[in-house]
Amino acid sequence: MFQTLILAMGLLTGSAKADSTETIGVLHKEDIHVVQRVLFPKRGRTEIGASLGLMAFDPYLTTPNVQVSYELHQREQLSIGFILGGGYGLKTGVTKTMESPAYGVSPYAFRYLASALVGVTWSPIYAKMSLAGLRVLHYDIYGTARAGATLEQSVIPDGGMP
Repeated sequence: MFQTLILAMGLLTGSAKADSTETIGVLHKEDIHVVQRVLFPKRGRTEIGASLGLMAFDPYLTTPNVQVSYELHQREQLSIGFILGGGYGLKTGVTKTMESPAYGVSPYAFRYLASALVGVTWSPIYAKMSLAGLRVLHYDIYGTARAGATLEQSVIPDGGMP
C-alpha cells in the first residue's frame, strides 16, 4: 500500500518550470536610499507652529482660541520656546438662562482672553521610521516644563463690583 502511494505521488508531480524573466533595468547606487544614514539635526533650528482649539467643557462659557508657538533648539536635546494664545469666552445657554429676568443672576465665571507661556523642552530620544518604504518620518519623544500667565475677564457686569 505504501509503495503504491509513493508511486502515485511520483507520477502526479510535475517538473518545475521557470517562467520567463523580465528585465527591470540596472540598479544604480543613487537609487538606493539608506535610512540609517538619514539624520535630521535639530541644533540651531527653529520650530514654528499654530493651533486652533475649543474649550467646550465649561457649563457657562465656550471658548474658541488660537495659539502660536516658537521653539529654538539650542542643542540636539534641549530647546527653549514660547507660546502665545488668544480667544474669547462665549456665553452658553445656561449662562443666558441664568441672566434672564426669571433668574436675574450671573454665574461667577471668567472668560479666557489671552495667555503667554515660556519653557524648556528636553528630547532625549530621536527616532525615525520608514512609512511603507516611501518616506522616512523623523520624530522625538520629549518632556517639557513651562510657566505662564493667563488674562481673563469676568462675565459678571462690572466684574461683580458694587
